[in-house]
Amino acid sequence: MPEAPPPPTAERRPAWRAAAVAYRQARRDGTSHGAAMDAAERSLREHWPELSADEVSAEAVAAIAYASSHHPAWLWDGVGRSMRKPDAF
Repeated sequence: MPEAPPPPTAERRPAWRAAAVAYRQARRDGTSHGAAMDAAERSLREHWPELSADEVSAEAVAAIAYASSHHPAWLWDGVGRSMRKPDAF
């Protein structure tokens, strides 16, 4: 099993948190992993507009990996559940 990613530096923490929040919300809204990663990358781009596409992608992967490893209950809460109300009898 791969090693859990290290915690973000103080400089990265706000951007990684924003990326994780964007990813989580997108997944809660029912989007695919790819679309949720796009949301995370857009969020990171707001913090670091100077990063290249490859750098933004790497930061998004690291942010989501960290959140998934260190805060899984928070990240996955509400993801994958149907938001539809059960059919009435």
